Amino acid sequence: MESASPEVRTPDRILFIHGTFAGRLPDQGDAWWQLGSKFSQLVTKVLRGLAIPSEEAFHWTGENSDVFRVFDAALLLERLRRENERGPFCVIAHSHGGMVLWHALMLSVERQIPLDNLRSWMTVGTPFIFYEARIGRVARHHLMAALIALFFSCLLAFHWYKSWLAVGLFALGELAAFSTCVLYLAVSSSRRLRSLEKETTQRLGSRWLGVRSKHDEAIALLRTALLLRTPIMPAWEDYPRWSYSQTGATEIPGRIPQQVWKRRGPSKEHPAFFLHPNKWLLKKQVRISGWRMHAREWVLRNILFWPFDMGLSLIRFGYNEFLANLLNGAAASAARSRLLGDDAPYFVAASVTDVPSRVQGLSSAELPREVDDELVRQANANATGLLADLRRNYISQLVLMHPGSILALPPSVSSDLTSTLVHCLYFEVESCQRLIAGALRHVFGGDVSRIQKDWTKQAHAATLKMTDAS
Repeated sequence: MESASPEVRTPDRILFIHGTFAGRLPDQGDAWWQLGSKFSQLVTKVLRGLAIPSEEAFHWTGENSDVFRVFDAALLLERLRRENERGPFCVIAHSHGGMVLWHALMLSVERQIPLDNLRSWMTVGTPFIFYEARIGRVARHHLMAALIALFFSCLLAFHWYKSWLAVGLFALGELAAFSTCVLYLAVSSSRRLRSLEKETTQRLGSRWLGVRSKHDEAIALLRTALLLRTPIMPAWEDYPRWSYSQTGATEIPGRIPQQVWKRRGPSKEHPAFFLHPNKWLLKKQVRISGWRMHAREWVLRNILFWPFDMGLSLIRFGYNEFLANLLNGAAASAARSRLLGDDAPYFVAASVTDVPSRVQGLSSAELPREVDDELVRQANANATGLLADLRRNYISQLVLMHPGSILALPPSVSSDLTSTLVHCLYFEVESCQRLIAGALRHVFGGDVSRIQKDWTKQAHAATLKMTDAS
């Protein structure tokens, strides 16, 4: 009787997802998520046949755009479905790649696509952005269609009834219908998104492992961006205009203007407040009695200039309280949208967290202190080296030879800037690489639910043992 040959176990697979602006065309390369990279080789060595990186890299646009992240999530879901059919697998995502993964998981719940073989999904330095539909955005998105409908409804009302009263009633009805639809779309869209997020967290939250550094710049920046206020419009100050001139400063024609106007002048408490400020600046004594100064002030303010001052005060109030605030708000909104990739038709970013949940219940694990300190040291060292190279190769040479190039950093310098950020060094520092690889060994060697609490400490201790053994 022939003995049955032992069944050969097929290794599980690990799918890597890169972050924003980190995409590359080839599957093979030295980026952490590409096949044959240093991190990929380390994972293969540590897991020892339990799992291997997937033989096909996943590519997405890498755009800092919420719309593109949702587009790419549909492609990622199709890839996850294929991996799920093949057997157990795990996903690791960095930065906004974690948001692409999160959208893909929500889409799987929405479409009822099971991912039973997903052992774990890990996000590294991912800022989770949660959105709310805003009435203003919904109204702006449908404004053109509403104006066209209003125009033709008013034409029909006038054609049918030959009455401006009917036109007004039709316009009011159109406005009421538009407001109702906008309110319904905003409320229902927000509720549907929140419900989908909650259901996704309930189904797949127990398989999530999150890691971040407390020094991660991206998470802190995006949280700060939500509170961003950009005062680009100067306030209209209510200061008197003072004229300054000094004829003896120079005799070169055209070197200085004959007269300069400024809002800032002597203090009101100074006795020379209503005299020429040159005398005040030169600290000359003003020989004038108190009653004459106050009489001059009263005549100028209450007889000659009060209508002009009142008009200016009203204009100043409207500018400072309404126009400047409106322009500053628009600039801040544009800056926030640029930083957050906030370009959805209805939705705006409402909160940024380090966990895939709006409410408490999940918590990301901070890196062990030794690993975190090494990340910071590496970022500082890269920053020091970059500044030296920038001064030597760019400022001292490019600027002197080509002064116009000061506004355009060379591609090499722009790419090196990322090496000065802790956010971009998770997969570059060896101790952090080993920690993530150790976590994967726990995932494929046991139950992920048992290592969620303080998993970084467990993985770090395991990697130290492996390092000592090697």
